[in-house]
Amino acid sequence: MPEQIFMVIDACHAAAAVEVEGFKPGPMGNPGLGQLSYDKRMPILAATQAADSAYAKEYSLLISALAQVIKEEQAAHGGAVALREILRHSAERVPTLYQKMVGKERRKRFQKPKLFDFERSTLVGR
Repeated sequence: MPEQIFMVIDACHAAAAVEVEGFKPGPMGNPGLGQLSYDKRMPILAATQAADSAYAKEYSLLISALAQVIKEEQAAHGGAVALREILRHSAERVPTLYQKMVGKERRKRFQKPKLFDFERSTLVGR
């Protein structure tokens, strides 16, 4: 299996680290994480949208989701895991974990990770 690299930004306003003003996925030579992700075909999983905060108690929601998904994928596939599937499923799981953590509190916003994956020339999680 070929080696794969990825980056996880587990912080408040994490997507802002990739979505800098003027960034467009392509061979533009711009400095920044978005360009690095595009050039290296390296997925970046940001814990939050650019304008949102990350939520954590003992562990961050994103790390909790990643751990759960990796464990489930390893059990389902005998140890082999597909990186992009783990990142995608983890991003999808965080909003549900957030709802469970905050309980019945009414919130206008919730934590929603954003996956930047230029492997398929698409931006996932918009």
